[in-house]
Amino acid sequence: MTITIRESTPDDIAILEKTEKICFPAFQQSTRRTLRLSLNSSFQEVWIAEQRKGKQKEAIGILVLHLHARSIRVFSIAVLPDFRDKGIDRKLLQHACNLGLAKGCEKITPEASEKNTKLTEWYKAFGFVKTDSLSNYYAEGEHAVKMVFTLSRPKSRALISNLIVVDKPSG
Repeated sequence: MTITIRESTPDDIAILEKTEKICFPAFQQSTRRTLRLSLNSSFQEVWIAEQRKGKQKEAIGILVLHLHARSIRVFSIAVLPDFRDKGIDRKLLQHACNLGLAKGCEKITPEASEKNTKLTEWYKAFGFVKTDSLSNYYAEGEHAVKMVFTLSRPKSRALISNLIVVDKPSG
C-alpha cells in the first residue's frame, strides 16, 4: 500500500466532512463551515492521507493543524476505520512534526477526550506528555487532556555566542 500526504484543497470538503462524521462522536465533529474556514485560513493547514491503487487515489485520513509562532496544534487527526492499525495515523502525526521542525516550532500540542484512553495512550507512545486537564472542553461533561511533544533539532557543531570585530587591533 502506497500512502501519500498532500495539502487539502477546497474541493476536498466532502472528504473532510465524511471523515469527521465517521471518525468522531457528534460533539467533536467539525461542521462544514468550520472545515471551510480551516481550508481558507492563513494560520491553518489541512492535509489528506491518500492510498494509491493503480492510477486511482482514495482519501483515507485527514490532519487539521493550527499554526502558531512557536507551536503547532493538532486540531484534528483521523483515519477511516478500514485503514487503522496500518501506521497511517503515525505518518500523519510525523508529518505534523516535520512541518513543525521546518517552521522552527518548539512543540506540537493536541487535545484528546479524557474518555478516549486508547488515543491518549497512542500519543504517549509517540512521546507526548499530558500537561493539563480541561473540564467540559468539548461539551458539558466531556473533558479533555492537553498534551505536548517537544520538537528537538540536531545540535550544531560550532556555536558562536559572541563575535567581536575590530578594525584596528592594538598589540
